[in-house]
Amino acid sequence: MRLSTGKQQPRAAGLFADLTALFLAEGFLHLTTDEIARRLRCSKTTLYALGPSREALRGTVVQRYLDRVRADGVAAATQAADWTSALIGLLGAGAAAAREASWEFVRDIRLHPASQRLLLRHQRQRVTDLERLLEAGMRQGAFRGLHPRLVAELLLTMIGKVFEPQLLTDVGLSLGEAYDEAYRMVEFGLIPRQPALGSVAGSAPRRRREAGKAKPGPALRRVLQPVKL
Repeated sequence: MRLSTGKQQPRAAGLFADLTALFLAEGFLHLTTDEIARRLRCSKTTLYALGPSREALRGTVVQRYLDRVRADGVAAATQAADWTSALIGLLGAGAAAAREASWEFVRDIRLHPASQRLLLRHQRQRVTDLERLLEAGMRQGAFRGLHPRLVAELLLTMIGKVFEPQLLTDVGLSLGEAYDEAYRMVEFGLIPRQPALGSVAGSAPRRRREAGKAKPGPALRRVLQPVKL
């Protein structure tokens, strides 16, 4: 979405931020255009400057929310001090964003076909980002030599499961807490453990430790493109 330029830009940006906050807190399927305008204390004409219809407003908010998740993850990975931090940064962006979203917002994405399609496309993009990060890290010896595409595909399935409200109810976790657990499983399954002091392990573990401390930015910037918002 392109906000208005010139003097109207700050107002449009502020209004869009308020609209996003409303959707994240309460969901969006129950909100009419009249109700949204009333809650945001603006005219419908002003509201339609953000999108020509209620459906467009829904799509814009959901798309921008998902784009920000991916952009934050790519930025965190490419700016990380080491490969472990890059992995945590890429996955952790989803957990951080999930903490902002209510169950109602997640439910409405699942129930709204257009938003569900946006979510599925977003998940595929995130899996591709993860696969490229894993491949680059494995070439450097920073991660275990697992199949990067398989790991990425399994993660996609796990992320989709985390978004199911019934699962969250069954396990007694919030969406953010479930995301934390999910990416911790990936982290501890991929990062080689350091051998104890005095271990007779050879030079390979030492090389992995050294690779894990190397800055991943140059390698990741070749395979992860910044996300335009």
